[in-house]
Amino acid sequence: MLVAVTGSTGLIGTALVRRLTGEGHQVLRLVRSRPQGPQQAHWDPAAGRIDAGALAGADAVVHLAGKGIGDNLRWTRRVKREILDSRVQGTRLLATTLAGLGGGPRVLVCASGIHYYGDHGDELLTEQSASGQGFLAEVCRRWEAAADPARAAGIRVVHLRTALVQAADGFRDAGGDSQKLPQFPRSAEQSGKRLADSAFRGSTRWTLVPRCGCQPHSALASSRLLFPCPWPGSVPRPCRPVCSAAAINRDMLS
Repeated sequence: MLVAVTGSTGLIGTALVRRLTGEGHQVLRLVRSRPQGPQQAHWDPAAGRIDAGALAGADAVVHLAGKGIGDNLRWTRRVKREILDSRVQGTRLLATTLAGLGGGPRVLVCASGIHYYGDHGDELLTEQSASGQGFLAEVCRRWEAAADPARAAGIRVVHLRTALVQAADGFRDAGGDSQKLPQFPRSAEQSGKRLADSAFRGSTRWTLVPRCGCQPHSALASSRLLFPCPWPGSVPRPCRPVCSAAAINRDMLS
């Protein structure tokens, strides 16, 4: 199958492309620069431009692109606008383009984030849980809503509400590029209280969930299971990868 990928140079995107090509699938990278061959196609979300002809031949689209939320130490109005626009504009452009293709890709796997839920403390969250408050929760709501044109056209749309994705050489926040691995709090006392985090201009709580989609292979498994399933041994219906057991902050810190 041919899979179109945005954000293919990020931590998840790089690993996903490597996995897909290793399994014999073809990958079309959507890039903002001049395409360097038939495996690349140009798009410019800010300008509303995309190579629809190249996209029409794909079986599925994985949309991972977006400005990293940790790229700037200060969240000025300009930075917050860039964080929002880089997600909404790209998703809307893809969704409207796919909706207009007719016989193009029939599934859109779109990145999102656990920021959608805001701060619910130790409440166990599901897909039916209400969205939270704050800037990042609003970003996620508008990010996911931008895919509505594809949904309305009957295209299967899946939002991956990932947490911090870690690897030995860095990490990736939802919708961002790969970054250096941060220094996480070591003790329960440090981890249990709110920590002033200059990169996020406010208070945040470290959520440590080592078994719940925080490694690239877990995110890859989630993405691959949500494609149409032509390969042997795959599930014949939509699936929702979940943790083997519920985990909340208090459990992780004890």
